Amino acid sequence: MRVWAYIKSYADFCASSTKILYQQTWFSSVKTIYKALAFLASLVLLWWSLREIVERLPPIGHRWWTIIILSIAVTFLLILIGLIKNFHEWTLSEIYKANDGITAEYADCAEQIEWLTLILGRGDTLSSLLEADNAQPLSKLEIQLYESAIRTTLDRFGPNWADSHFVDFDRVVPESLSGQQDRINIHRNRLNAFIQARRAHRIEIAKKASSQKQEVLTTYRRRELKQSANPSDSKHS
Repeated sequence: MRVWAYIKSYADFCASSTKILYQQTWFSSVKTIYKALAFLASLVLLWWSLREIVERLPPIGHRWWTIIILSIAVTFLLILIGLIKNFHEWTLSEIYKANDGITAEYADCAEQIEWLTLILGRGDTLSSLLEADNAQPLSKLEIQLYESAIRTTLDRFGPNWADSHFVDFDRVVPESLSGQQDRINIHRNRLNAFIQARRAHRIEIAKKASSQKQEVLTTYRRRELKQSANPSDSKHS
């Protein structure tokens, strides 16, 4: 009875795996039916060939029957291993497909953090020059070039990034030391806020990717368990 339970378990696994692998489109369904008919035809041909061989050959001993049974069992195991391999390859492809968009979003977020960090470092350098002992105001051109670099960087991320950053900035760069310090510090604080927001978003993306991966791995197992628990429902569906 235990051997029969093992065989039944393997058969159920093969059936559920085949259903999962080829249930996407009608073409896949036709392909599955064709393969099933070809497999059945192969079994019939094999059975007929073996029967003809057994009838034509003289009786054989138990040793030869053991060899034949073991050969059939090995063939069955090889087929089962191939099916399991296809099932795992399909599962991995589904995981990669589900994570393609998330991976691209994660890469974009990392690139944004890198660009913002670079431009923030330039602002830290200007701030250190303005806050040094006996500091003198910087030239307006130098600050304008820095702000132009900020706008160019933010425009890479979307049309509203630069507008939200410069929404309340005066176009005229102040000439006083304190005015330039305040202006640069505002840039640094807002860029730092952008970086922190991007880092938080990157953490959310990583959590989402992990959640989708787990969902892909468990969805079909749950469906299989549900069908096993309600065989009548699966037949009607």
